[in-house]
Amino acid sequence: MSGGAVQDDLMYLMLFWMAAWLSTILAEFTLLSPLLYYLLFGCILGNLEIVHHTPFLTSFSEFGIAVVLFALGLEENVEHFMAGIKKAWGIASIGAAVPFCIGFGCSLWFWPGLDVKAALMGGLAVTATAVSLTMIALKAEGLATSKPAIGIMTSAVLDDIASLALVAIMVPVASGEAEPTIEGIAWILGKVGLFFASLMLAHLIVLPDTRNRTKGIVSYVPIVRTYGIRHILMFNQGEEATLICLTFGMFFGMVAVWFGFHPAIGAYMAGLIMEEDYFDIYDGGNTFQHTLHHIEIAAFSWLGPVFFLNLGSSIIIEVEMLVPLSGIR
Repeated sequence: MSGGAVQDDLMYLMLFWMAAWLSTILAEFTLLSPLLYYLLFGCILGNLEIVHHTPFLTSFSEFGIAVVLFALGLEENVEHFMAGIKKAWGIASIGAAVPFCIGFGCSLWFWPGLDVKAALMGGLAVTATAVSLTMIALKAEGLATSKPAIGIMTSAVLDDIASLALVAIMVPVASGEAEPTIEGIAWILGKVGLFFASLMLAHLIVLPDTRNRTKGIVSYVPIVRTYGIRHILMFNQGEEATLICLTFGMFFGMVAVWFGFHPAIGAYMAGLIMEEDYFDIYDGGNTFQHTLHHIEIAAFSWLGPVFFLNLGSSIIIEVEMLVPLSGIR
């Protein structure tokens, strides 16, 4: 992945972790979100060319943000999420339509001679929701499970679906390869349906066991009604629960990729359907808080910050664009 420059990748990772630790200290003293300092230090490291983008950093960053969203989903539950969807569909519609219109309009405004097809791509480029920044900021303030946070996350999921539909419609037109067809749009919507159907299958059939399934047709099916993920989580008194949870989250992250979503969306939904009751073990204990603590430490201390630091290193400041050369000579 690193093209042989393993030592460079390790050095970049070390610098990012040092910057993450320093960001936490500065955030404590300034009462600001550490997210601000992640982006700032990433920008400094990138513009000074101390850190360069590598395939390893890119993959590690994507893994990190997936774990962050999985941790956020693990804190929430399906009932709250579904209630949020009923309230957030309007916000999600506006959140997809308004950025598209603004991106399309600004492209034509700044470049009057621009082809309409290129302006369509400009609109699509700003349509998808960058929810990770907002959720990390809310998490830093202890608001990750608040009603606004739930509304933001549900809106982001719906917005992502709307973005996929817009891509299915607009990309063939913008590229000039083909006209948008009913079959193409139906296929996109079908993939969305299959993705959520797989989540429902896992939530209602695969994960629960006898203790969680007391009614319904499945409660009469042998083996399926008896065994669930709790029997795996309680192995070795729950010591392997963290590993099992992360594996489950990454699995649905890959499922999301197969269906055209970002892996972080799949990881969040995987965390969402992991009920706290699944972590009950036979002696009456519950390993949920223990597991959540380990995952949150990894997500918010040394995995998630790498994503935002790497993102900040992509912000390259061109002095010539800020100050006219004639003015500084």
